Amino acid sequence: MIWLLLNILISVAILTTFRLFDRFGVHRDNAIVSSYLASLSLSYLFREKSIVISDLPQYPWFYLGLFIGVSFYFGFQLFARSTAKAGMAITSVSSNTSVVIPVTIALIFYNEDISFVKLIGILIVVASFFLIFKKEKSENLDWRLIFLPIILFFVSGINASLMGFAEKKGVNAYLINFMMLIFAAAFLTGIAKVVLSKNKKRFTIKTIAASLVLGSLNFLSTMIIIKALDTIPDSVFFPVYNSGYIVLAALVGFIFFREKLLKINLIGIGLALVGIIILSSGI
Repeated sequence: MIWLLLNILISVAILTTFRLFDRFGVHRDNAIVSSYLASLSLSYLFREKSIVISDLPQYPWFYLGLFIGVSFYFGFQLFARSTAKAGMAITSVSSNTSVVIPVTIALIFYNEDISFVKLIGILIVVASFFLIFKKEKSENLDWRLIFLPIILFFVSGINASLMGFAEKKGVNAYLINFMMLIFAAAFLTGIAKVVLSKNKKRFTIKTIAASLVLGSLNFLSTMIIIKALDTIPDSVFFPVYNSGYIVLAALVGFIFFREKLLKINLIGIGLALVGIIILSSGI
């Protein structure tokens, strides 16, 4: 159970790191691209030594890994922006409710059966969105509070679906090497974005320090999930992880960053928790 608790803490620590970027003047794009270099370096150290790096293109999951890396990079960017603009609670809900997408894709493309209970779970998650983003009538609506989390919802869901597809390609036997490939593709995508950007910023000591923290957390999160799933059944891990992540992120956002949520938003988060637990419980 210690691996499960550690993964919840690390996932919330990643959100918190994003939340602190603006406070400490960390340039987001530079920090994210550098963080993937840190993750890549760590995954290289822990890689499966029996696989020769030059032989990676021969594996059936090679090009899929490159594509996922590009998608992960933009997903991480959305994660950072949504955390800064919409807050930790809403961002954590948005990324975790995206479990609806791989469940739906599995139903349509893999001909997997769906129980009545899971169908109810999907409907609950969809309904929760209307409550989570509800604002007081007198409050001017900032469309970034809706746009960023919703785009993050779809990108996170697509990434989860791609990882599910990769699992069917047999990546589990080479998971660290596969993650190394993803980190490399994400890093190269970030470098290309920084080079092509018209608004270039210098890499400062703060940015490098933030990227080392973020990259280490990102890598540790991957490693700990692997450890946790080796000892904890999926039906226990995912409901507890998803719900614990959302609750802790909401508490950290409220206590340390004074993020305010209406009662109806809290009800929406509660509904989302119920829906996520149903969808990830394997019922």
